[in-house]
Amino acid sequence: MGGGMFAVEDDLKLGTSKKSAPSNAQQPSASSVPTTAPAPEYRVRPATATGPKVSRIRLNKSAGQTDVDAWNRYFEVRASQVLPKSDGTPTREEITALADENARIRQTVRELMHDAANDYQHERQEQAKVKFNEVAVMIQSALRHGFAQPWMFEAMGLAMQAGRAPKPEIERALMSAIDFSRNDEDLIHAATYMAKLGFDERALQLFREYSVASPFRAEPYLHGLRLARQLNDVDGIRWACAGILSQAWPRENQHIEDEAKLVAKATHTQLLEEGRSDEAEQFATDIKQALVRDCIVVVTWTGEADLDLLVEEPTGTLCSVQNLRTNGGGVLLGDTFATSEGNSVDGYSEAYVCPHAFTGDYRMLVRRVWGNVTAGKVTVDVVKHYGTEKQEHMRQQIDLAENGALVLFDVKEGRREEPIAEKQIAHLQNAEQAIGRTVLAQQLNSSVDPTALRNFVAARQAGFFRDPRLFGRGGVGYMPVITSLPEGTNFLGSAIVSADRRYVRYNGSPFFSGIGDVATFNFVTGQQGGQSGGRPGQVGGGPGLGGGLGGGF
Repeated sequence: MGGGMFAVEDDLKLGTSKKSAPSNAQQPSASSVPTTAPAPEYRVRPATATGPKVSRIRLNKSAGQTDVDAWNRYFEVRASQVLPKSDGTPTREEITALADENARIRQTVRELMHDAANDYQHERQEQAKVKFNEVAVMIQSALRHGFAQPWMFEAMGLAMQAGRAPKPEIERALMSAIDFSRNDEDLIHAATYMAKLGFDERALQLFREYSVASPFRAEPYLHGLRLARQLNDVDGIRWACAGILSQAWPRENQHIEDEAKLVAKATHTQLLEEGRSDEAEQFATDIKQALVRDCIVVVTWTGEADLDLLVEEPTGTLCSVQNLRTNGGGVLLGDTFATSEGNSVDGYSEAYVCPHAFTGDYRMLVRRVWGNVTAGKVTVDVVKHYGTEKQEHMRQQIDLAENGALVLFDVKEGRREEPIAEKQIAHLQNAEQAIGRTVLAQQLNSSVDPTALRNFVAARQAGFFRDPRLFGRGGVGYMPVITSLPEGTNFLGSAIVSADRRYVRYNGSPFFSGIGDVATFNFVTGQQGGQSGGRPGQVGGGPGLGGGLGGGF
């Protein structure tokens, strides 16, 4: 741990440097210049260059009080004062107070690490070791009392390494910190850092624990697969491959599934070459079971057009491009459409996959977004119980009407018994939450940052030069607008009173509206026909499709 680990170099200046003006001060003689360069001094740069400087935490320790007791007492008091007390959404004041306390914690750790680095540079190893140990004690106490931050695990590990702590003690401290963590995200941060330190077995164990709480996250399986291959842990490889292949991954994560298939095939071949036939057979059985799918629906078309799928599951959840994964287990694998580069020879397709589906009836609306498909038809493939002895495959070409086509199918003996917990799919909204946190941070920062107004004015003045109509393409912004269309028979009446208040003129206007015909194909009965959403009382028609899928989208 050298002293330069937190040092920040001066700003780089390009161009010809000007000679400094001659000084009248007497220059030191050669004999007065020391032969050894002075040790560098480390200065702590404020947390923000423009905002107010954050002050560090300074403890008033009583006589005989250890660092552990002092920091525990401090964070115990601060937790009662700063941490949100309500179970609901924290208030603005609570968020601000917690952010300020977290900033003070960061600044304290930063200054202690700089001071310890200075001590090492000046060969004061004992004083440096004391400061590094205090950093580790402080972070452990902060985690214990609910002030967890993602950087703390790595900072604590660095401090303990710099303090020459043995590896078992570092591992024990990190595991103890994880026990006090209140957020599942801290588990994956700690596991990633433990893998960097070389605690591969412990990190693999943490990734496996995290995958139980959040099975839809790609990180634990990717990191776990890499660690299992390094350890040559067949059971770990089986867990990672089975966990990846048992799920349906959207098109942007297809590389995860491809890598898992390659590793599984290589591991199975290795087991056979080593003569471990029983393990190879069990490995193949687990992978085959992971590839089972209760329901797969693929819609294929040709022509210059874009189609969208909307699948209503038995529980009422809707899987669409706005909601790619539902708590009923359904996943839309991606959105493909014709481009200006040319049409695909094999056509375009969209797929809905439900590895563990509910038993019941499913309804899928195939909707045209733009363009026209060839011959006005699309090909629908429905595969049920894929990978089992009960596998069924049905294919049908369906007319795509102006308002879309409705496909009905059912799943019998579905393997899902309860919906996925919301916390297990909460990571899919991470992007929206990150945007919300950014907006909130900007609002909080604007109240304390004196440059906020200046930056706003500068941005508005630069708006002319960023006009996409003048200088290339700019960012595309949009806002969804939802329009409610009434269905059925409506009546609008108006009355006007004459100026002499002797007559009332009445005007009545009846209004008839309804959803257009939708082509329907039932994979359960094999019947095909039209369906009007504007005719109430029709079986499976008006109120269901017209108001739910046809009218809402």
